[in-house]
Amino acid sequence: MTSQEIQNQALMLAGLPPVTDRDAKTPSAEFIYDHYPVTVRRLLRDHVWGFAVKFIPLARLNAPCLDPNYGFIQALPVDCLRVLAVTPGRYRVCSNQVFTTEAKVTLEYVAEITDATRFDAMFADGLMYALAAEIAAVFAPDMNKSSYFEQQAMLRLQNAKTVQAQENAEHLQPRRRSRWLESRR
Repeated sequence: MTSQEIQNQALMLAGLPPVTDRDAKTPSAEFIYDHYPVTVRRLLRDHVWGFAVKFIPLARLNAPCLDPNYGFIQALPVDCLRVLAVTPGRYRVCSNQVFTTEAKVTLEYVAEITDATRFDAMFADGLMYALAAEIAAVFAPDMNKSSYFEQQAMLRLQNAKTVQAQENAEHLQPRRRSRWLESRR
């Protein structure tokens, strides 16, 4: 699904007409264009979505590290929404920088994905309902509609998280046998 399709589906769920003209100045069009990127960023930060995880070597800055516990400063990429790990060594995130104990490090992070075609289908479905909840809260006279869409968004996103957890389950990896347990059998 494209971002436009997700936005239009959310509008239609909330009982509003889809936006056909990207330059439309209707209240619902302006609302969806303002809230879509914020909602996407919020949902991407909420969970470690596999489609949004990136690994990159960090660029070292030529500036002194002001924290005496760390010797180096690296710049975070502009699309970084959430730092998951910096390896090797210890690290501390401070604003748009990372203080590290090592000069060369790799960053694992949740990236801001702006191309909706890269979203997992279940994530896109949950996003659509989250947007519909926000739209309904403003444009629908019945607050039950907004609550319903919020519940559906949470359910659909939880299902997406469950499926992702199953895809990345440790039980799919070969298990190491415990010598202690083996001796007890």
